[in-house]
Amino acid sequence: MQLRAGGGCDLLQAIQRALTHSQLDTLLIIQAARPDQTVDVICDCLAVQRAPCVHAVAYNSSSPAAIETVKRMADVPGGRYHLCSAALGVVDSSTDVDLLWEEIKAARDVLTQIQDMRQGRVGDTAVTVESEISRGLDSLTLSDFSPVSSALGGPLRIKPAGPAPSSSRDWLKTHGLKAQKLDLYQLLARDAYSPQETFVPILGKTVSSTVHERVMVQCEWHDGTVKNLHVDLPSLLKYQKRLMGAVCLFERRVEWLNGTASRRIWGTVCEQRVQVVLDMSGMNTHYQLHIQYALRILLEEQLADTHSFNVTVFGSDVRSWQEKMVPSTRENLQAVWQWVQALECVGGRDTLAALRHALEEEPQEEEEASLTRGVYLFTTGTPDQHTESITDYVSELCSVSDLNLHVCLFTGEEAETTQAETTRALSRLAHAGHGRFLWTSETGIVESDDISALIGEMETADNYCQKCSELLDSLIQKGSGNGSGDTSSPSLKAQAWTRNAKLPCPRPTTLSLARLESRQMSRLAQNGLAWRPNSSKAEIPAVQSADFSPPAGPSKSADQRRTIVSQSVFFMEDGNFGVVFKKYPKPKSVRKSINTIKLPKHEDICSTKQWLKRFGIKNLKLDLHKLISGPECCHHNKLVRSVQKRVSAKYCGIFPSVHVNGAVKHLHLTPGELKHYLSQTEKLMQRYSRRLEWLLT
Repeated sequence: MQLRAGGGCDLLQAIQRALTHSQLDTLLIIQAARPDQTVDVICDCLAVQRAPCVHAVAYNSSSPAAIETVKRMADVPGGRYHLCSAALGVVDSSTDVDLLWEEIKAARDVLTQIQDMRQGRVGDTAVTVESEISRGLDSLTLSDFSPVSSALGGPLRIKPAGPAPSSSRDWLKTHGLKAQKLDLYQLLARDAYSPQETFVPILGKTVSSTVHERVMVQCEWHDGTVKNLHVDLPSLLKYQKRLMGAVCLFERRVEWLNGTASRRIWGTVCEQRVQVVLDMSGMNTHYQLHIQYALRILLEEQLADTHSFNVTVFGSDVRSWQEKMVPSTRENLQAVWQWVQALECVGGRDTLAALRHALEEEPQEEEEASLTRGVYLFTTGTPDQHTESITDYVSELCSVSDLNLHVCLFTGEEAETTQAETTRALSRLAHAGHGRFLWTSETGIVESDDISALIGEMETADNYCQKCSELLDSLIQKGSGNGSGDTSSPSLKAQAWTRNAKLPCPRPTTLSLARLESRQMSRLAQNGLAWRPNSSKAEIPAVQSADFSPPAGPSKSADQRRTIVSQSVFFMEDGNFGVVFKKYPKPKSVRKSINTIKLPKHEDICSTKQWLKRFGIKNLKLDLHKLISGPECCHHNKLVRSVQKRVSAKYCGIFPSVHVNGAVKHLHLTPGELKHYLSQTEKLMQRYSRRLEWLLT
């Protein structure tokens, strides 16, 4: 079973479940975050349930509330606490160390009383011993109890080279949200429409568009404006899955940055030529082990992957291990480590002189000039000089050269105001040198530009995810507002009814004899009226015998082409029946008339293709080519067989001629019909313009 971090810190419930076991001698509690409950509630629970000996450990915790909880739980009789820093492996504080410090303070009080008692009675030997003891107690720090000093004496354990590292800023250029095309506003831009306002002269006022607002979802854009969106649900769900995958990638990058101690302190060393500048001033006497440990893990884990390096230390004076950079071989790394171990923290903090020595070093060869350079400054406080002048110097120098200055700050137990001022000054210094700022303490990482860039990208992804959820909620509310889930379109209901309903039995369709005779007579009468001979020589067809068998149903196209005749049938005295025609068929006109079109005043919410099927030029019968289509005009001589000679068109000049698709045809439209056609086309063009404006708004 693999345990993963997630959820809150319900310490109270964990303690209650652990205390259900009655055979416990010691209750070990390890935590790194602030619990969900207050300290008083947890301590009351331990006191009421008579908890056994409590050993509380705060591992790599920088939360004041978590540290206070650990110390308060240790107040239970027999309890102990322990604060440990995972970054440097240093014990910050514990019950055992506090007991030792109490003994040391008691010894100091005894010495003070002895000095007061012995005033006036000077003893050379006693005074000398007391002074040595006092100096030893005053110089005693927590670093003297650290297990790090025992681990620094061995040789370097250099790790093999890995993939080429990069800063988080460069890494996000290829793996960020924009690089993966996961910008939400870029995705929604193709279906986003801005509300339009225009002045309508007929109404005499400014009118805003409302069609999109009724049928679309409103969304606040990144510039503060509100746009109408068409939400594509499958695309939005696919985008959310990709967004969650990107967030998981960012989290793995943060875990990788916290994976090794060197990346926590120094960040990722991504330059090829590296200059390390160490603050070895007298103020760092208590942190000398921390400085040596930080340099050791840098030499073991990252400097072996670079092209060349050098180490410079500064206090009041500036000293370099070599005059120029040397290759990053195993022998050189071990030699510089032995050189640093022999140094002591003395003097002031001349940061400006150290930066001048490191930044103004010029490469010796052309090959080295093409490599990237990086300077890593490791310090514990503000420089002795004015930070503004140092920042201006670094900014001017780095603006004209391919050089990056990174600042790594390590702090101990200082006042919060002093830390805030120091971090602001050194952060400006790092950004002026086109580099990164990293701040670590005895409890771990406090601030890192690499992690801050990733956290900012994850916050952006979280905002996009919340925006997607809001769009989905708005889409659901918009759908529920249009109608409940039981309502559906009539066509769907009709289809569902026809599928489930049982079809009725077919009725007999055999006609009676009287109805058959009536239908046959009406059909013969209709054919007699509608038929006309083509010429005088045409023969009259013979009358067909009546067939009283059930006729086959004609096709739909034949029914549409058949002329409608209104008639009535009556019976005579001799038993026969007669037919009276009430409405005679009208002969079809050869001339093509121009229709008066009727266009809708309001817009229909449908696609342009569907709208043109109803109100297009072809459907409204305003196609000019069809209106003037007819037989072609022949202006050349043609052989007439009846007279056996060639005759030209004698009356061709009477009718006006027009050119249509490369052919000359006669125009059979009157001037009035042409004016009517122009008025209808102008009316149609105006309607097309209004439709286009509606689509654009």
